[in-house]
Amino acid sequence: MGRFHVDDRKMTWSEAKRTCRLTFRDLVTITDLQTMTDLQTIKDLQKITDQTFWIGLFRSAWKWSHDEAYDSRLFEKVWTKGVGELWCVLMNHRGEWISRNCNDTNFFFCYDESSQNHVLVRKKKTWMAALNYCKNTYTRISGIFSLKTNNKLKNLLTNSQEAESNEEESVVAWFGLSNNGWMWSNGSDAPYRRWGVGQPLDKHCVMMDMESKTWFTSVCSEKRGFICYSDDQSYSLKTVKLSFKTSADVSDAAVQSAILHQVKRVLSERGVANMRWIRKYPKEEETAPPADDPCGTA
Repeated sequence: MGRFHVDDRKMTWSEAKRTCRLTFRDLVTITDLQTMTDLQTIKDLQKITDQTFWIGLFRSAWKWSHDEAYDSRLFEKVWTKGVGELWCVLMNHRGEWISRNCNDTNFFFCYDESSQNHVLVRKKKTWMAALNYCKNTYTRISGIFSLKTNNKLKNLLTNSQEAESNEEESVVAWFGLSNNGWMWSNGSDAPYRRWGVGQPLDKHCVMMDMESKTWFTSVCSEKRGFICYSDDQSYSLKTVKLSFKTSADVSDAAVQSAILHQVKRVLSERGVANMRWIRKYPKEEETAPPADDPCGTA
């Protein structure tokens, strides 16, 4: 277990992260209930009046529903009033993108791979319900990977708006862009979470309430105390020798990486962490020249 360090100076999340990295390792990462319990033992914690602190959890980048990369440079001009703060995205009849709460209900676009066409579905659903509907009825919820596709979807909305001229509001529709991933400031995933009642809300950064032992989201510009962690911990070093039969070239870096990944997975289930290869080279006589040196040693 690493050591934890509480700092009651008021800083934004980014300032807190920078301070932790300069002085210790990073903002605290909480991977399980045991870590939560260990945090309660921080020295002098109870002497601090405000019991809410920044931790290292934050919301990650925009991504497409089927894991294609999102090119922010290509689409930065189609966002209304800049890239949004909410977590799912819809399009208006001008082809502009608007971020909205994922639980709002709207029309949505699906992509049909058999016809290679996008379809405007005039049923009001949440973003997640739209995602599932598209998977079950067509192929997937629509992704937009070019301005040409953006225009195609805009035309579907424009035509729909004209066909339903009695509609009081502009037609908008979900598509497959969202931001629903939580991760830690050290780059690790966050399968363990301990949200308070009604959380998480549509904000980027996360605080912990030490009294209730729960987490809640907040705007990253808010200034609060924070908790860092350091690596001054004891280690147990074990050497593992492997022998196996394979036709693969075990000196190949890709093969070594695949083997290491499988071994790490098995050993991690037994409490072993931070495994890595150490390559040992056979010792040579100090007086022996390189094989291609015709002159020997002086």
